[in-house]
Amino acid sequence: MLKAIRFFFAMGWRYDKRYILYRIFHELVRCLIPIVATVAPKLFIDELMGQARPERLVLWAGLLAGYTLAATAMCSYFSSEGFPRRCRVDAAFGLDRDRNLARADYANLEDPGFLNQKARAERFLTCGWHGFGYLLDLAINILGQCATLAGIAAMIAALNGWMILIFALLALLGAVVEARVKKKPLELSQQVAEDQRGWVYYSGLFSDVKYAKEIRLYRMGDWLLGCERRFTRRAIDNIAWQNRLTMASGLCSAGFTFIQQCSAYGYLAFQVTAGQIGLGSFTMYAAAVTAFSSALRQIMDSMVEIRQYDTYYDDLDE
Repeated sequence: MLKAIRFFFAMGWRYDKRYILYRIFHELVRCLIPIVATVAPKLFIDELMGQARPERLVLWAGLLAGYTLAATAMCSYFSSEGFPRRCRVDAAFGLDRDRNLARADYANLEDPGFLNQKARAERFLTCGWHGFGYLLDLAINILGQCATLAGIAAMIAALNGWMILIFALLALLGAVVEARVKKKPLELSQQVAEDQRGWVYYSGLFSDVKYAKEIRLYRMGDWLLGCERRFTRRAIDNIAWQNRLTMASGLCSAGFTFIQQCSAYGYLAFQVTAGQIGLGSFTMYAAAVTAFSSALRQIMDSMVEIRQYDTYYDDLDE
């Protein structure tokens, strides 16, 4: 998994350092939003239920609204400035790829095995239809979610350290189940990459003027349409099967999240009725549980998805 991530970091750093830096800055700013959104309401509610000093109420409300506004503006800046740099890195790699193709043996350009390998390599770069650099986004997102997770975990641990362990075990169990469910879609995606190449090839013949005369002279239209239909049907059937398996994975994930939240809210409700925590703390811990579950789930999902596309890296490297 690390070799694929290293490739994207090295390539991005080589062609445009700010592309990498802007993605990291974007994630660092964004990862603090859940922490601020968890703590600020508690401070506001505690003040409202206590002395209700106007200046403090304005301060805590301003903290939440102000940071959210500033973070949104900064994220927007890093995103808008980073996108053309991503395009620049994409174009630079495209030139490298074409340079290698220009040096490839002529026979390879007509070899289906070579062309299928090329299709799988390009699928790694774009991660299907997600776009260039999606794998790098997932890796940087993991770093940001880990930072969020650390801050939220510190809050929950102050209440009950066992909750952290239970949540982590449930998330790990969910990730194991999800990884097994997604093993078959990964195998299917490799076949889809090859079928899509055939699909695009036959479709392109009808708009290529070089073949227009032969198609009409020898009445090849119906036969070529049959070839195209065979590839499209197989690709679409495999994509539909992938989606059904992905839906099953999502249901498993939702089930584990349901268990997490039910246990957490039950424990928090007990703490409130027992007089151990107040309404402000209940609000903070409830938000912390949701943020913790979300961050942990995103980390696991990103790792599973990175492992999915990591298998295509060998084709790119070769």
